[in-house]
Formats: sequence, C-alpha cells, structure tokens
Amino acid sequence: MWNLLLTVLLGTNGGGLATGEKVYDFYVSGQKKGEIKYVVDTLREGDTLLYRFTSLTLLEGDTVDSTVVIFRNDFTPVSSEKHLNTPQTGKMTLKVTYKPDKATINLETASGSKEMDVKYKDRVYDNEEITLILPYLNFGGKDQIEIRDLSSFSGTVVKIKVKRKGQEEIDLNGEKAKAERYDLKFLGKSVSVYYDPEKRCMVYYLDKTQKIEMKSRTPGKEVR
Repeated sequence: MWNLLLTVLLGTNGGGLATGEKVYDFYVSGQKKGEIKYVVDTLREGDTLLYRFTSLTLLEGDTVDSTVVIFRNDFTPVSSEKHLNTPQTGKMTLKVTYKPDKATINLETASGSKEMDVKYKDRVYDNEEITLILPYLNFGGKDQIEIRDLSSFSGTVVKIKVKRKGQEEIDLNGEKAKAERYDLKFLGKSVSVYYDPEKRCMVYYLDKTQKIEMKSRTPGKEVR
C-alpha cells in the first residue's frame, strides 16, 4: 500500500537537492500511522558526483530501511538497497544494481535468495526516488510526460504519466498553504502530490480518497 510514494525530500536552494536529515510524522486522513526519518547526502566516485538518499520508515508494524544512490546530473539510479520487516513477509532484503540496459535484483529472505535481471530500453528510475526528483524532471515545455519506474518488489517496469498542474492552495495541518501540484497515473491508480516553494513534498492524495500529510517533528539541518 505504501510502496510507491513514501519518499519525502528535504528541500533545495538553487539547482540541486539540499543535503541533511529530517524526521516527519506520517498521517493518513488525519490519523497518525507512523514516522519517516530521511537523510540526503552527496558522494563522489572519481569525477562522478552522486546523491545518496536514505530513509527509515515505520508504519503500522512495518519497517522499511532503504538507500538509493543516483547520479547528480540526471538522477539516473546507480544502486539501491532495501531492508523490510513486516508481519506479512517477515525479513527481506532487496539489492538492485543498475546498468544502462538492465537492472539486477537480488532478493534475500529467510527461505533463501534469488537473482533476476530486468531489461529495459528507456531510462528508468528507482521506486524510492520518484517523489524526490519529481519537481526537477525536464518536461521539455510540455505539461505532461511519461517516466518509467522500476519496482524491485515485483521485478517490473511501470509506466507513470506525470502531469504538471501548477500552483494551488491546499489545507496543510489546518492552515492554508500554496503548493505546486503534480498528478501521477499508473496501473489504474491516480496520485496527486503537492510541493512547497522549496520543492519539499508536503502532502499527497491516493486516488483522491486518502490524504497523506508529512508533519515535521524536527527543524532539520541543511549542509551545503
């Protein structure tokens, strides 16, 4: 249920993502369901500049600890690793290594491990980075584009239509706030995501029925 859009980003000044950490309480339709702690930092491998996004999500008995590394110039993923512990699945580890034409997924569970390759022709993004990069995507002067998301859980590439809707006024934690809206459609589902002026994800709606709010618990520390 929570898989695609649990990512929250810290914000930005200028053209790049800001680095630092923050903790959010996670509310669904006004009810607290858990918390998310996340960190964005930068890496360098030779002349290659990278972002590393780490998040720890605790929701209704589920724990998801994930790390995704992406290129700083175009947000193409390099690798990701997810550790899950849920009452339904038990402990699982998913490791993904990305190449230009395929991703190699390694799944480890209590019953053993298996590996599979997912091939693709067009650029894909890692599932965990979608809302992180959404406001920075190049629309090429259009209002709508299509991107591809790799779901490491199912080993499939999902097409997502992204429409930029412009600025709206929304209710955020009982107060009115201006936000930039993006609509996503995938697998028969619709999601509206709202960002503040510094491109931080504030709230989103799942199929227009469930309102998801991120309430900051800590002020966060940005490191440039």
